[in-house]
Formats: sequence, structure tokens, C-alpha cells
Amino acid sequence: MTKIDRIKNILHKQAGIAVDPYKNLKLAYTKFVSDMKTSDFCNSPQRYISECKLLRNLQNMAEEKGLTDEITEIAKLLKQAENKLTEQGIKIDP
Repeated sequence: MTKIDRIKNILHKQAGIAVDPYKNLKLAYTKFVSDMKTSDFCNSPQRYISECKLLRNLQNMAEEKGLTDEITEIAKLLKQAENKLTEQGIKIDP
């Protein structure tokens, strides 16, 4: 890793942005879930639809990178979000 790459990593970490696109998306998902906990829309169907979209994107990236542990955890979270939608009488296509 060159000095420039190290500096970029430090700047990205300070800004709360990861260099890796997977980590960026994971940070976005974590922030989304955190924000939803205090939102008026915390149990709305749109929240779970958005969460499913984020999780599917995360799952695709994790599969591309071969992150098997992450894939398993993401699948659990995706199933939970889909179950919440099912409870509300909503079915979304995979």
C-alpha cells in the first residue's frame, strides 16, 4: 500500500466513509436501521421494503467478495424484514 493509499484510508475513516464499496453500503445500512429506530415510520411497510433492497444489495456484494459469514448474517436479516412485510400482508418479489 502506497503512502497516498494510507492517507486516503485515514481520511475516509475520519469522514466515516470506508474505501471498500461493501463497507460503504454496510455503513449505510447500519445508519438506516439506526435512524429507523427513532423514526415515526419504524414499522411502516416502506421501511421494510427499503431495508430489503439494501440487504439484497449487500448480499450481492458479499457474494461477489466471497464473504460467507456476512452472507449468512445478511440472509437472516433479510428474512426478518420479509417476515415483517408478510405480517403486514405485503409480498415482494426477490
